[in-house]
Amino acid sequence: MTLSEDQEKNFKALENILSKETVTGNIFQMSFFVMIFELLKHFVDERLKELYCEINPKAIDYKNKYIENDDYKKSVKSLDNNSFLANIKWFQNHKAISLDEYNIIDNARKRRNAFVHEFFKSLTEGFSQDDVALLIKLSSIYFKVDSWWNYNYEFPDEEIPEPEKVRLENCHGSEAFALQLMLDAITGDDNKNVKLLDEIRSRLNEGQLQ
Repeated sequence: MTLSEDQEKNFKALENILSKETVTGNIFQMSFFVMIFELLKHFVDERLKELYCEINPKAIDYKNKYIENDDYKKSVKSLDNNSFLANIKWFQNHKAISLDEYNIIDNARKRRNAFVHEFFKSLTEGFSQDDVALLIKLSSIYFKVDSWWNYNYEFPDEEIPEPEKVRLENCHGSEAFALQLMLDAITGDDNKNVKLLDEIRSRLNEGQLQ
């Protein structure tokens, strides 16, 4: 006798919360998904406010770090009622990402909200193959936006070192670089991480680093 579709679904939901290996894996994957999304969210918010806004000298935390001026409101905030989507539309309008990539980010936003606000329900449903595919796409877009920004805004053309050798997709910032090392460690491709740690340890022992 085989299980009905509903019975199979209910059993899978139980497995997702009762199996140590399954529940641990789902929690990790959901947490990692949220982390990638938040990295992207913070990146686009911080960079555009740096570009358009004024620093608030009285700020005591990041929330009040910038003063949103008319230029920022017109160039960014007016693009969408949702501040995050407004930021993403700015990058789309500047050809940093495509319309398809914008839609991927919006889908990731909705999935992130489900993981955060309906965590137990999401845990019973599990982290699906569709979620895995969405996470891979979101990570790729984060790296793309990061390198695009660094290439176009972090140094003017005349200051690009050896411009004939600099490729846009390789112009990553420190957070993106650290994330790539983390991804290498998670996927098991961490040989370069081991070498990097050995080099750092060696330099520390030699007093080259503080």
